[in-house]
Amino acid sequence: MSDPFFSIITVCKNSEKNIQTCLDSIYNQSINDYEHIIQDGFSSDKTLLIIKKNKINNTKVFTQKDKGIYDALNKAILKCKGEYFIILHSDDRLYDDQV
Repeated sequence: MSDPFFSIITVCKNSEKNIQTCLDSIYNQSINDYEHIIQDGFSSDKTLLIIKKNKINNTKVFTQKDKGIYDALNKAILKCKGEYFIILHSDDRLYDDQV
């Protein structure tokens, strides 16, 4: 399997109220030549349960301590295999399924 064309990075911590909308906006895209890197900062709510419930093949979830959002973003960027990457925070969503 070749590397994906682009990577989508989502950084989260205790995002149970918004993460499903974010995930739906990614997983409903009309293409699937991407990887989704989720960098979680040890959520203590139901965030990880919601993520695991989705079971999407091209999603990789990493849970580790960080020093804040920018540290978490840097950790996620280093894990990307795509030629390009975008950042979609856990309380954001893609506009439509053609992004």
